Amino acid sequence: MSAEHAAVAAALADEITARLTDPNDMTKGLESASTLPGTLVSLGRGQSGIALLHLARSLVDPTAITTAHRFLQRAREGLSRQELRQSGIYGPLEGLGFALELTCRATGDYASALTTLDAMISRRVCAVTATLHADPIGSVMRFDTISGIAGIGRYLLLRQRRTDLEAVLDALVVMTALRPYRNNSRVPGFWSSTPPTSQFAPPDQDWSAGHLNLGLAHGIAGPLALMALAVIEGCEVEGQRAAIEELAELLLSQSAKDEYGQHWPPYISLAQWQGRASTGRRGRSAWCYGTPGIARALQLAATALDSTHLHASAENAIAGMLDTPPPRWQTEHWSICHGEAGVLHLLSFFEKSRIGVQVSKARDQVAQRIISRFADNIPTFRVTHPDGPHVDVAGYLEGAAGLALALDAYAGRAQAVAWDTALLVN
Repeated sequence: MSAEHAAVAAALADEITARLTDPNDMTKGLESASTLPGTLVSLGRGQSGIALLHLARSLVDPTAITTAHRFLQRAREGLSRQELRQSGIYGPLEGLGFALELTCRATGDYASALTTLDAMISRRVCAVTATLHADPIGSVMRFDTISGIAGIGRYLLLRQRRTDLEAVLDALVVMTALRPYRNNSRVPGFWSSTPPTSQFAPPDQDWSAGHLNLGLAHGIAGPLALMALAVIEGCEVEGQRAAIEELAELLLSQSAKDEYGQHWPPYISLAQWQGRASTGRRGRSAWCYGTPGIARALQLAATALDSTHLHASAENAIAGMLDTPPPRWQTEHWSICHGEAGVLHLLSFFEKSRIGVQVSKARDQVAQRIISRFADNIPTFRVTHPDGPHVDVAGYLEGAAGLALALDAYAGRAQAVAWDTALLVN
């Protein structure tokens, strides 16, 4: 890491954080810009995620913990006014629980509030896992990191809610198995019966039979990462290790190669799954989709299974990405989710590998690109909006709070909590 880049990155993180200190400003922006239920509270776009930034920075700035408490209080007030239909670690209920648990670990506060949330989340886990056992094929929102049980499972692992976590792991093991589907096909239970909605769904494919999502945010890399993390932390159920191996090999089998090397498309159509069409084109390389998130999931699987093969596969994937011209990464934004901040942070997990020198050089280059974006102007970050690469976004997953956290980590600053556990990468 370049000392000069680190110093500038730390200064930029300070300036960004200074714009995210008043819950009143953030609340006005959230209320005026978003129509999504739960956004005001959520870890991804709301106060819970902004609280996480200040909590993490409390070792650098002792006054930051007071700011974190103000955002958490506003989030708790907002939770009582929100409909709780939206689930997952980036929804209002589990997202607030995640932020409260990390705060509780750092300060001892919110234990009673967490007990109340745990009871509510436990009822949700019971209902969702029963549905998945009965009929696993449906929307990705039932199992993914953002809205489904993979993300909820990360909260349960953090909280050491073993009974509920084992129910989640059991459901994911069951979903790994192949089952009959259309046109005499057999597909994993993670198959989505609905078409993908992203610009990365090529129009030359027939998506009417649904798709297999490969990404860490919405696809099979999320359940893989959760099951691996659970093994690493000492919680596993029958069939879990076999399921980890099967999902890891499934991801490897669905990778593609172009003139720059290995990559993953975001989705696989039924024709592609059956081998009647070529594997999809290169998509975004970020946390949500593509090589960085998938390679980290494979690396976690390698650690859980003590697999040199999977370690090598994950490192080879990152090496191929770094050989690809950055414009082909399609990281047009600076965020954690689908932008450069996520790439900057995920690459850190490969700095101690055999490609560490190449990775460190790439991280400096990514940091420089981020810094250059804000050289002439740092926005106020008072508005959160779900779409658009150039909006004034405040939150953790798609906005300035996550960016500041990634910059602080890159700069080597001590951080009070493992804020990246919400990404299923740690």
